[in-house]
Formats: sequence, structure tokens, C-alpha cells
Amino acid sequence: MKLLVFLVFVSFNSLANQLVRDSDFEHSETIYWINKDNNNVIIYSQFEAFHMLKGLISKTLMSEPFGVNVSEDICHFDRLLFVDEQKNILFEIAINDDEIIYKGNAYILKNKSLEKFKSHNLKRIENNESMLGRYIKLNVNDYSDKCTNF
Repeated sequence: MKLLVFLVFVSFNSLANQLVRDSDFEHSETIYWINKDNNNVIIYSQFEAFHMLKGLISKTLMSEPFGVNVSEDICHFDRLLFVDEQKNILFEIAINDDEIIYKGNAYILKNKSLEKFKSHNLKRIENNESMLGRYIKLNVNDYSDKCTNF
């Protein structure tokens, strides 16, 4: 009986977490990709790449995390800020090679799926199609970057 109650509780908790994530994704209008190496920001919004990135992250978060309570400092990673149409931050995700970290849980990305986005970002940075990180404050409500001294 205790096992049954435990399994029901775990299933409900997992379902509740997923509902929160689905709601956040539905309201995402813009994704700010903050590059850790040069503190430039690439903005994804409305176009195909935005929907591809949003779908990839959403699908990955639906899988089971491989690491729970990850305590790494996200300042060492690229980060994604998901923002709604009122310019409020919905949530933040850290990217570490082929894994993402969301609310202390690490998830594996399959088949190096972010490589295309990373190379696209670097080309946009080289072509001066990026925004300096310190200007996020002007585009996102109540944003303060805990990783820099802007």
C-alpha cells in the first residue's frame, strides 16, 4: 500500500511539473541566447529557428532528467532566457555541451542537436547581428544578470 501511495505521489508530482513547463512554453514569445564566451546575445523570436529551438527544449524537458539537484554554477554555460510578450522572464535554462539544466535538473540533448544553433549564433555574432549582454536590461523587465557586473 505504501508503495502504491508513493508511486501515485511521484506520478502526480511529475505531471504537475510538466504542466508548469507546458504553460511556460506556450507563453514564450522570445528566447535570448546569452553566449558565455563573449557575453553577446542572440535573439530568437517568431521565425522558424525560434520554433525549432523552443520545440527542441520543450521535447528535451519532457524526458526524464539524468541528473537531479545539479549544483553547478550556470555562469559557466550559455544560457537561454524565455520571455513572454510583456517582456517578463518565464524561466532560464543553462546549456552545457549536450545537456541542459532546468530548475536544478540536467537533461541530455540527443544527437548534438544544439550544434547547428551554436554555429548559427557564432556567424551572427561575427556579422554583428547580436546584442551586447548589458542591453538585455533594456529589453527584459526586472532582468539582472547574476553572472556579470553590468
